[in-house]
Amino acid sequence: MTRGPRVVFLALILIIPLPPLPHDEQQIFGEIVLNSDDPWDVKGWNSLVEQGMTPLRQLNAHEMLVWAPIDEGDIPLRITEFRGLIDEYETYIVVLEPRLDVKEKDEIKTTLNMIGLNPKTVFSPMEGSPLSEIIQITPSNTFSDWWQFVEIVHGIHWVEPVLETVGRNDIAAAIMQHGNISGQPAWLFGLDGSGVIISNADSGIDRDHACFREATEPGASGSEWNNATGTPGQNHRKIVFFNDTIDDWDSPNNQNYRHGTHVAGSLACRSIWEFSAENKGDWVNATPGEGTSISHGARLVIEDVVDDDGWQIPEIGELFWEASSHGGVIRSDSWGDDSTEYTLRTSKFDSWLFSVPWSVSFVAPGNTGAEVLEPANGLNVVSVGASAKDGTNDLWTLTPRQSTAQGRMGVTIVVPGETIISAKGDGLHDSNNDGWRSSTGTSMATPQAAAFAAVIQQMVETGWITGNDSKVVVSSNSLRPDWAESVNNNLTEGNLLLASGFTPSGPLIRALMVLSADSLEGGRQAELTLGVAPDNQQGWGRPNLSNLVDFEYLNNQMNNSTVDPTTNIWIHDSFRMVDNNWQSMIESWVEGNPLDSVSNHHWKGEGAVGPFR
Repeated sequence: MTRGPRVVFLALILIIPLPPLPHDEQQIFGEIVLNSDDPWDVKGWNSLVEQGMTPLRQLNAHEMLVWAPIDEGDIPLRITEFRGLIDEYETYIVVLEPRLDVKEKDEIKTTLNMIGLNPKTVFSPMEGSPLSEIIQITPSNTFSDWWQFVEIVHGIHWVEPVLETVGRNDIAAAIMQHGNISGQPAWLFGLDGSGVIISNADSGIDRDHACFREATEPGASGSEWNNATGTPGQNHRKIVFFNDTIDDWDSPNNQNYRHGTHVAGSLACRSIWEFSAENKGDWVNATPGEGTSISHGARLVIEDVVDDDGWQIPEIGELFWEASSHGGVIRSDSWGDDSTEYTLRTSKFDSWLFSVPWSVSFVAPGNTGAEVLEPANGLNVVSVGASAKDGTNDLWTLTPRQSTAQGRMGVTIVVPGETIISAKGDGLHDSNNDGWRSSTGTSMATPQAAAFAAVIQQMVETGWITGNDSKVVVSSNSLRPDWAESVNNNLTEGNLLLASGFTPSGPLIRALMVLSADSLEGGRQAELTLGVAPDNQQGWGRPNLSNLVDFEYLNNQMNNSTVDPTTNIWIHDSFRMVDNNWQSMIESWVEGNPLDSVSNHHWKGEGAVGPFR
């Protein structure tokens, strides 16, 4: 049984005048579901096309939604989904089924217009794209008046309300390095995210904060004349690129003021005072202190998406493409709508992350104490819950604890998110401030997780974690920071066997993060006791770098000898590019709309190590 726009036309005669329906002898098309005893594959898909049908999308291994001839007036079995709370909203988004032709999409818009929904196309995919056409509607009548007709229109996948986007809010670094609240063993081997770029869209950044600026003060080493902040770019120590199209600072009149600066600090903070001391050979004052990110050697792509009117999220494809074009694989996003539905935005996150292997997105799931909010409920994102920062196995009370509304495991991982100390913005452009503030929530946990991922990326790129690659002898002294012995006088000297390395794909970064995780069995979340991971509350557990590399054992074994740091891990990344030119590959895909382009790239693995079927 099916649904069709003509059903809508006939029903509307009862409430509004319509022109006479033209006599149409042409075959009517709509969605049908085809079942197959064998799983659907490319051969089966092509067979449907040869029979004059259009496969729209696969529902599961054995069911395919197909655009095919139907009988006029059939009553639908699969009605349009409404993804949101039933209420009156000013604006809604209508997501059509993918792969419809222009004529069919125009008929749907005509129907929506006749119902009084004032349709406006906001995105139209290129021919052959697997993405859906997106239509914005602003109803002139109540929800109950128009929804009964929209839900039986052929060709509409779902409808969702347009909601207001909102933000989600050195001990943490220690916990993620070896499970304890003190000591930084990974840093002592130079594993601090160096060479890695992390992207972040948020309320902007207080660029003259000590975490990010170029010089201690105007005129000091690193400053541009009297500008201690410096100009973002490839030569800036922290900000590779800053998109100020929407706004240019983390300002007091912005919604969620200071949110972006705090997040950016968690991603890559290294105080300019410590940096300056290191350049002067003052090892005691060069030692990373409070507020230092676990990936304090990383740099940032900052996208300021909050102005005086609130959160102004650009097209998701534009955000991801901006990150990729500046060398970023990892991104951190602590924001979203207060909805548990699988929204259009969620599907766009998933589309990019599925289409572009060299991308991984860490998303805050909200502080609900219950379900995961969008877009953290995506199939391909890493949803980050908040654990305690006191060395116990406890979780923060309001971190989500349930499965997603779609029935999948809740959060992917948990990292410290309670009382996180990070950069404090003051809203001034030339104060050269260096204050800190404490904040709690999954917004604070998410950048901690992304920073952890940056260290994993560095470990793969510098050959700590490898497969069958040949290895070379590298002196431990060439890896250790100059201040290392000022915090640990029991360090040994020796050599490590490291490979040449490569840029890992997003799936490999995710896999290694999950592999590193400790189960928090026995911990508490309010009245609940945690079981063995994985589960909805803790996901796969809390990441711990020492589960990938036992730094204490490594230091003890080295002692003037040569040691392989990861004999217990072997990796293979099918998406590994032979010449590591992943950025050029993505660039070759992008033409016009980034998301539409990459979703339709037809890449079959050329230039990658594979194997691919």
